[in-house]
Amino acid sequence: VDRAFRPLEAYARYWTGGKYRGSAWIRVQGNKLNLVSQAGDQPGALDIEVPAAFSLGTHPISADAWHVAALGASTTATATSFTLDPSGDASTPLLGKLVQIPIVRLPDEDVAVPAGRFKARHLRLSGITDYWVTGDDWLVVKSSSSAGERVLVEWRESR
Repeated sequence: VDRAFRPLEAYARYWTGGKYRGSAWIRVQGNKLNLVSQAGDQPGALDIEVPAAFSLGTHPISADAWHVAALGASTTATATSFTLDPSGDASTPLLGKLVQIPIVRLPDEDVAVPAGRFKARHLRLSGITDYWVTGDDWLVVKSSSSAGERVLVEWRESR
């Protein structure tokens, strides 16, 4: 991503249901997103126009806070994400599409996790997953959904 969290390039190895689905290279140049993928013996390619503010939905935990960062969400809004096809059908090309993600900004909180105590922005995506993020790089400190809770267990600042 660039400094405004706009995607530039990504590589994704995609697994679903414990089975390898395929891989994809994604590149963004201007308002064009190009995807080249391989799923089993099925190559895929996609070229679509993307908005100025959008994110890539390649991994729920590491990327979800970027949906909000890309939007610059300080209040409730809707983010746009390019998300890979979640089906496990390796007989079809691995492609994706732009999806809308409703985001609600909740009050900031002090969050204590094994990695320490953080002043965090609290966000709810799609009405089902809560994220607590901190810092300029939107580090995910904690996430919570019906699938369970995840917390940051260690954090070290590099110099």
